[in-house]
Formats: sequence, C-alpha cells, structure tokens
Amino acid sequence: MIKHIFKRYGGSYQLKMENALDLEKIQDLPEVHWAATSIPVADLNCDSEFMAFLDKDQDGRILSNDLKITQEWFFKMLSDVGTFGRGFKSVKLSEINVSHGEGETLLSAAKFILKNLKIDESDEVTLDQVREVKKIVSEARYNGDGIIPPDTVKDEEIVLMVKNIMDTIGFSTDASGKKGVGEKELDMFLSEAQEYVSWKESRTDPEGGIKSDLVPFGEETQAFYGIFNRMSPKIEQFFMQSAIAQIDNNLIPFFRLRQEEIEKSNFADNAFLYETARQYPLCSNVETGELDLEAGINPVYLKDLIELRDKVIHRVLGESVKKLGRNGWEKIKDSFAPYGGWINAKKGERVEAIGEELLERYLSSDLKDKLREIMKKDLSVRAEIDKINDVEKLILCRMWLLEIANNFVSFTNLYDPSKRALFEVGTLVIDGREMTFSMKVKNRQEHKKISAKSFMFLVYLKITGKEKDITGFDVVVPVTSGFAGRISVGKRGVFFTVDGKEWDAEVVDVLVNPISIWESVLVPFQKISEFFKEQVEKFNKSSQTKLEGSLGTATPSGTARDLLLGGGVAVAALGSSLAYITKAVSGVRASHVLITIGSLVLFLFLPGLIMGILRIKKRDMSIMLEASGWAVNVEMRINRIMGSLFTNRPALPMGSYTEKFDTAGKFLLVKRSLLRIFIASFSAIILLSVISYYLVYYFYRFK
Repeated sequence: MIKHIFKRYGGSYQLKMENALDLEKIQDLPEVHWAATSIPVADLNCDSEFMAFLDKDQDGRILSNDLKITQEWFFKMLSDVGTFGRGFKSVKLSEINVSHGEGETLLSAAKFILKNLKIDESDEVTLDQVREVKKIVSEARYNGDGIIPPDTVKDEEIVLMVKNIMDTIGFSTDASGKKGVGEKELDMFLSEAQEYVSWKESRTDPEGGIKSDLVPFGEETQAFYGIFNRMSPKIEQFFMQSAIAQIDNNLIPFFRLRQEEIEKSNFADNAFLYETARQYPLCSNVETGELDLEAGINPVYLKDLIELRDKVIHRVLGESVKKLGRNGWEKIKDSFAPYGGWINAKKGERVEAIGEELLERYLSSDLKDKLREIMKKDLSVRAEIDKINDVEKLILCRMWLLEIANNFVSFTNLYDPSKRALFEVGTLVIDGREMTFSMKVKNRQEHKKISAKSFMFLVYLKITGKEKDITGFDVVVPVTSGFAGRISVGKRGVFFTVDGKEWDAEVVDVLVNPISIWESVLVPFQKISEFFKEQVEKFNKSSQTKLEGSLGTATPSGTARDLLLGGGVAVAALGSSLAYITKAVSGVRASHVLITIGSLVLFLFLPGLIMGILRIKKRDMSIMLEASGWAVNVEMRINRIMGSLFTNRPALPMGSYTEKFDTAGKFLLVKRSLLRIFIASFSAIILLSVISYYLVYYFYRFK
C-alpha cells in the first residue's frame, strides 16, 4: 500500500512533493486531495513548450489528468528517473528505457539529434542540442507541418496557385514562421472555385450562349441592374408612403421633419442637410400614388432617377411615360427578376478576382494534385519531428514536472521563502514594505467581484516598463501584515518580476479589508475621530462666516469698541463656564469618571476586537486564485506568521550601523540652543535694568 505523507500549509493538508517517489503517488491520490484540479496555462511562469505538452487539447487549461498522463509517460521512458530540477537540462542515452518500443524510438531520436550535430560519440543529449536540431529541421524545405510556403516550391505555376490561395482564402504559419497554405486552405479554395465556376456556367443555355432572360438589355444589363439596385429601395419606399397617404392624408406630414425637430436643426450644416434630404420622400407628390419622373424629384436622388428613367423605364414602358405607377414599377422589376435571381445565387466571391479561366485550369489540371503531393512529402517527416519533440519533452519533464506538481498537487513552493511559486509574478516594494506575492490580472473588475470574498486587503497595480515599447500588465498584491498605511489609489512603488527586471508600479484600485486585528479595533475610534473633526470644521467654518460678516458691518460705536466689548463678554462667559464646570466636576468621584471612560472604551473596543478576529481568521488566499480562473480545493488561510511571510518590513542590511540621534534634530537643537542663549541674555539684561532702576530709585528717595 502506498503511503501518502501530507504536510500542513495555510490551514490545509497537502501532499509532500520532494522526490520521484512522491511524484509517483499522484496516480493514486484522489483529486479531492489535490490543492488544485485545474489551472490556467497563462498564469504559470514556465517553459512554453512544456506547457504545450501538458495542454494537449490547447484549451489554455491544465487538468489533473494532464499531469497524470505526463508523469506516467515520463517514468515509463526512463530506466532510472533520477534527479529533478531546472538545472537538469539533459538526459543520458543510458537512462532511456529501451525495454519497450517507445523507448527504442526515443533512443533512436536522441542518436539522430547527435548525428545531425556531428557529435555521435556523445552519450548525453541536452535541451539546447534538441532545439538546435528542431530549428534546422523547421527551416528545411520539408518540416513535417504540411504547410507549404510559396518560396519552398520550384514549379512556377504551383507558386502562383499557392499565392492565389493565400490572397483569397488565407494562410497558415509553418514551423519556421513562414506563411503558406495547408490542406485546409487548398480544400476551401477548390470548393469555392468550383462553386464560382458552376455559378458562371449556370447562365449559359444548351447551345452555349447566354440565356436571353438573363440579358434583357444585352451587354448593358449589368450596368442597368446596378442603377436599378441603387434606386429600388427608395422607389419601394415611395410607393409604400403613397399607399399610406391614400389611406390617411393626415399622415403625410410625418414623412417630413416635425416642428420640434426643425427648431433643433442646424440648416447651415451640409452633412445635416444631405442626411435630412435623404430621409425625405423620393418625390413631392407622394399623395398621388404616381412617381413624377420630371418634376418635384428629391435632389439627392435626381441623377440616379433620371438615369434609370432614360436607360430602363423608357425602354420597358416607352418614352412617353412621364409618371411611374405601381404597375409600371412591377414590370421594371419583372424585367430584372431572372438576372437578379442569378446574381443573388452567386457563390465563390472570394476567388472571383482570380478569373474564371484560371480557376477552371486549377480545377481541371493536375496542379492541385502536385500541390497535394508536396504537402504529403512535407507531412512524411512528421514522425521524425515527433520523435525529436519527445526527446525535448523528456528533458523538460525532468526540469519542470516536480515543480509543476508543487504548484498544482500541492502549493509547497508558495510557502517556501527560498522558492517562488510558478504563478507568482514578482515582488512589490511600496510604502517602506516588501510584498512578495503577486498574480497577474486580466480583468480587474471581474477579479474584484470574486476576490471580495477573500476578506483580504488587496492592491491592484498597473505595471509599466521604463521603456515605451515594453507592454505593461496588471497585478493584484495582498497586504497581509501591518497596516494599510499610505497605500491608496495613485500611490507609486517599484515592482521586480521573478526574472529580476525592474518595473514602475502604480496603485489603480484597492479592495479594503482589515489587515490586522489591531487595525480592526481602531476602526470605530477612527470613525468617531472623523466625526468630531467634521463637526469642529463645520463649527469653525460657521464661526468664521459670522465673524467675517460682523467685521464687514459698520456700527456707530466703531469696530474696535465692539471687539473689546465682545471680547469682554466672551471672557466673562468663559470664566463663568469654567467655574460651573469646576464646581460640577468637584462633586464627581474620580473612580466614577474612570469607570465611565473605561466602559465607553470597552463598548467601542470589544465589537472591533471580535469582528477583527473573525475577519482576520477568514482571510483566504485561495479566493484570489479562483478569481483568476483556478479550480482550488484547499483553503489558504493567512495567519499572523503567514502574513509576515508575504508582507514585511525587511531589516537593515547585515553590518549596518544606526545613529540613534536624529540628524535633523541635531541641527534644530543648535538653533534652539542659540535662541535660548539669546532669550536668557535678553532676560538677564532686562532683569538687571529693572533691579538697577529700583536701586537708584530707593537710593535717592531715602537719601
């Protein structure tokens, strides 16, 4: 029986993941005991190729079964799993398990890589060597992806065909990054080419000529149909408005601007005038039910209507027609009906620009077959490429598999100060503190909706590079210890990504929650303090307004006298008030005062203490991950110790010496000393002068 060992992290038990034996245990560990069961690929700072191997269906997420399949394959390919870690970027040929067919194929691929690099004698293949060969193969004429760029083809006709497909249908990118076409683009092109050619052929009669009903105006049919198409919606609108007008004459004004619209209109604006005229009826005699072809025509449509009249209406109805009625209009429509039906049935518009003749050649010749043959040759090396990819996958598994497990099955790396979790972005330095945990955020508002349940103080920041061409990003950082301090929107700091790069950081949003119990306790006192501050400010403002008013009003006795009288009254009132307060306080016992103050403080202190303890205990970092699209099983509670792990004020560097006396205070002390000497000297002079005066005075008086 496999023995699973669980360690406690952030209030939950998670599987210990330290070696190959621990990694193998994930096969028998129910997903309910995994830290997470689904994680978004974009959140992980990991090798992109390794992520592609894990995310086989390319849906942007890694599920628990993806990790299980990869682990099982990795252990199957090696005779000795050995050591793990980012530093192990190679595999020895002797380590590959050749007891089964897949292992033999893998060994053959490893030898193929070494042979291509002319180092056949080597017994080890590295990641750099694998990728060098992959690059060589991807830049070769045939690279296994089935995508054919035009510059890899020698036949000029096929080159032209590939370019035509790219210009009309689109393109794919091959392994080397070049644009080309694959079987998908070729099939779409041939399908649309066939549809277009078939549509063009549908206009011909059995004798090979064009059907007569499709060319009622001969070679000019297409041009006349364009005029007819442009005017048709407006003419239809005219006859509908006429029908409405004949039902109720009172509705005619509603076809025009109303009085309130006229008053708000700017008739000096040409764009407005054009748009207004375009909305008006085609002809002013809308109530007659007939379209006057010679008078009262809306100037916006005058040119097109005259052209339609001269080239189409007169040919169908006769040159004597001056007005067009509904019946006449239906005859015009009927004359274009077959041609319009044929035009509306048109298919293959994207390939039309190539021309019917060249499209027929592509469909009837062997060019398409030759292009398919080139694609097959390209795909024939796919198996060889896959073998090389498997060698790359094997090395990447040795580098990343255990680490991904410690960010998936368990969150071991997150709680280890010497390591960084793969989903951490970097470290924020702000307000004299260092905050080591951060995650990228795609949609801040959506993230806040979910992360509000985390009961954490979260800071959302815009991270921008110092160079303009560097793309910025948003992160969320939890403040887990201390106080909010001066952290607010607009506060700036510096951000260091895990790769050591320095970025500018600005707070753009804050989700406020108590950071510590003491901060929660102080909330009611802060509110009381703010209340009294507001009241004092209101009182001071009111008093100042009254004083300014009284000073601005002249009195017969004079302002100075009023001030003296007012001051005297105020002093008297203050004196009587103090006397009353002194008398009242003298009758109250000190113990009663202390009990009252203590009760009041306790009344305010206890709720904050209780709520603080409850809210701090509810802090859960897993909600942050869920807000970013993770499927998390475990609770990630942030207690006091965990809080100081993610947010702290680092000590001064080792060997630093601190001067306890404030340097700025030293300069101030010197100034104060000089001032005191001056005051003492001046006072001594005054005192000596007074004493001298009295001595002289008494000397002469009693002489």
